[in-house]
Amino acid sequence: MSRDTDEHFHPVEYDLDSDIDTLKLAVDMCREAERAEEWKSIAVALALAIQVSGWTPQSGGTEALEEFKRLRRQEYMASLRLQP
Repeated sequence: MSRDTDEHFHPVEYDLDSDIDTLKLAVDMCREAERAEEWKSIAVALALAIQVSGWTPQSGGTEALEEFKRLRRQEYMASLRLQP
């Protein structure tokens, strides 16, 4: 059976705008996934610091808290750029 007569064959049509939008969406999703992972690692570090020792200099909590504050500032600045 040839492609011309195969009822299951559908020629591929290219919609450049749609393809570009799909790629942009994929890039955005990757960035969001990376941000989520960063937040997750900070949350885990904070939780472990509190669980391990109740927050001593050796627990790593101070560093985790500083990372949390840094990421929160980044999120806040990004939200300001999105506002009209």
